[in-house]
Amino acid sequence: MKNRFLVLLSLFVPMLSAEEVDVEKQVELVHEVRKALMTAQIKPQNNLTIEEPARSFYHFGAVLDKSFTVIAVTPGSDAQVAGIKTGDSLISVNSQIFNDAEIAQVLAYMNDLQDGDVISVQVKRGADEMTFSSKVKRQTLPAWRLQLNPDSAQTAADVTTTDCGYVSVFLSPPLSLHRHALGINEIKAINFKGGLFFRSQEHVLKVPTGEIELTVQELISPDAIKRYRSDLQRRKSNATKTFTLKVEPNTVYHLAAEYFANKSERQDKDEYWQPIVWKTSARSCQ
Repeated sequence: MKNRFLVLLSLFVPMLSAEEVDVEKQVELVHEVRKALMTAQIKPQNNLTIEEPARSFYHFGAVLDKSFTVIAVTPGSDAQVAGIKTGDSLISVNSQIFNDAEIAQVLAYMNDLQDGDVISVQVKRGADEMTFSSKVKRQTLPAWRLQLNPDSAQTAADVTTTDCGYVSVFLSPPLSLHRHALGINEIKAINFKGGLFFRSQEHVLKVPTGEIELTVQELISPDAIKRYRSDLQRRKSNATKTFTLKVEPNTVYHLAAEYFANKSERQDKDEYWQPIVWKTSARSCQ
């Protein structure tokens, strides 16, 4: 199965040539391959020839239809451990009711839960209302690469300085706040060029302190950006941005692409997204 999977991926690679990049197809491919990797349970040691930075995600394990009815339960998942069964109708998660919400909102809320959090799900089973609980066990999607550039790729260990910080796109940003995945194209301070994704088995890139310049590309979910047809056109020319980040010592900066879902809040109609630091964490410089 894994060999057939890798052959399938190799057929898609020519679509992403440097001379002519279709951003919409590129980002959709990223999301489709990520789904395929999770389904195939590909592990980091499989030595893939294409890669994306490792990302943390949460899969509860209950597949819902549009009416919030459970149509399947993944064996061994948190949903099965909690006691969820096919036919149950979802009422609320952690007391948050989703009667008028869309499935995407429910999934975004669940994806924001952190490892070890308690997830309490209220369902209707027949004429009864029941509550089931379990602890969140987030999973990691291993790193993989779509564009190869081994000569210019540089890992965190190449930065030799006593004061340093880190940048990361490892953790999944909160989709409920319209924050999406981000790819790092270039960091001039460490002579790094990653094409679309940095090549590293680490979850971070080590960078010097002070102001550094990064070139990044949004990986906004196709389901989100297709809300406005005009944004699909803007993506062709505005999917990549360069910004300056002030790096403090011993700090990890988790980056994301913030999508301006409300057009009335846009200062410039062509600026449908911006790179942001959505979270920081501590890590000593080594």
